[in-house]
Parts: sequence; structure tokens; C-alpha cells
Amino acid sequence: MDKLTRYNQRLLAITGTMVLATVGILILTGGIVLAVELTREYSHSQQTDNDITLAKEAKKGDSTIIRDQEITFQSPQLIDTVQAIYLIPVSQVNLKNPEEIDSDNFQQLLDLGSSGSRKFRYGYRYTGTYNNLIVYRQQQASLEAVFNKKTSISSYQNVTIHAHQYLLIEGNTADTNGDKKLSADDLKSFFVYDLATKELKVFSVKSMGLVDFYVTHGSDEIILRFAKDKDLNGEINKYEEPVYLKKLSLSSFVMTDLIDQQTLTNLQRLIDE
Repeated sequence: MDKLTRYNQRLLAITGTMVLATVGILILTGGIVLAVELTREYSHSQQTDNDITLAKEAKKGDSTIIRDQEITFQSPQLIDTVQAIYLIPVSQVNLKNPEEIDSDNFQQLLDLGSSGSRKFRYGYRYTGTYNNLIVYRQQQASLEAVFNKKTSISSYQNVTIHAHQYLLIEGNTADTNGDKKLSADDLKSFFVYDLATKELKVFSVKSMGLVDFYVTHGSDEIILRFAKDKDLNGEINKYEEPVYLKKLSLSSFVMTDLIDQQTLTNLQRLIDE
């Protein structure tokens, strides 16, 4: 009986040790994950506002501009393996010490620090704060910027529709809320860049801002969600202002209402009564 008791005690001790070790490992792992998340959140909170600032007006006859932001490039993204086409997002950083630049002297504008297929394919959607996209065609050793004016880009997606490749872009080129910045807070439009023809098309609705877009499966139709700026403050709040659906055909590049007026009227009547 004594031997059996001692055996059970040892077995219980070993089991207890294993349980405690497992719990300790779980607690340690959880602590590490929590620390990483807190660090990430802290780092994110320490980031400065890097919305695109609008250029300060120069005095009449003065070509000097104040540069408080400078472009920065993100990692290239392979969007076509056959033709070796890469997309390079362009963002901006805030300069700690703004610089005076002579806009008449283009050489001063950028100091580089140097002395001298499938039929249908849906890429990932990238979100962030960008000001341009560069298409790098490796086989042709060529580069092209999608936008030729100041633009705030909130998201973009590379898709192939009927073996034709497009960039679908959510962004804006106007400071609609008057805060002297271009950002996701302004009323946004929908842009389509055709990689074959190198043409950029824009789709917008007066007094509305793009909320998001949806690529329908197996077709060339894009569903766009536009929110109505009812208070005309140059911003939208999709939780307080109505959102309407549009459909855009990439074959005809025609945008129309997805929900007809009669259906809208009938649906509204149901909640009014």
C-alpha cells in the first residue's frame, strides 16, 4: 500500500508540474502577443499626420514655395508575372524642417542625394495614404505615373477582367472640406487606370463621396457605394448620411444607378408610413 501511495503521489506531482508548465507557457505566449500588439498600437499612435498638405500660396512675383512634405516610395508589388509589370505606391513624409524651394528651378525640386493571364483575376486591395502609383514595366525598362496632379489615394486594387488589366483606385483631387489638406475625409471619387492603353478615367457624383467599391464575380461590373453629403460640409458620414449604389461597366465605362428610382421610392415609403 505504501508503494502504491508513493507511486500515486509521484504521478500526481509529475502531472501537476506538467500542468503548471503548460499554463506558464500559455501565459508567457499571451504576454508576448499582448506586448507586440501594445507596441504596434503605440507606434501607430506616434505616427504624425501625413495627409497631403496643399501648397502655401507664394507672394505675387515670388516663385518660392515652402516644401513641408517629400515623396517616399513603398515596396514594388508584382501585378503581372508574364509581362513583369510592377506597381510602386508613392506616399509622402512630413519634413521636420520645411524647405524653401524655387519652383522655377526644377533641378531643386528633388534632391536625390547623388553627384551627377488569366481571363479574370482579382488582386489584393491595398489601403493607406498614397499620392500616386507608378507602373514599372521591367521588360520595357519603362516607368509611368498614374496621376499627373496632386491626389490623395485611399485604396487601390489590381484586377484582370476579360483578360484586360485595370487598377481600381479610391481617391480624391479636391479639398472639399476646406481643411487645407487632401485626405480620406474629403469627398472621394473612383478612378480606373487601363494598363494597356495607359488611360485614367474618373467617376464621381456631385455632392457625393465614394464609400467603397465591390468587384462582382465573373463580370466586368463594379458596384460603387456613394454617400450623399446632405449637410454640404464637404465630408460624408456613412452612418448618418444615405448611401446609394451605382454600377459601372468596364466595357462601356458607363455608370448608372443600381437601384431604380421607383424601387427607392417604394422602399422609403415602407419606413415613412
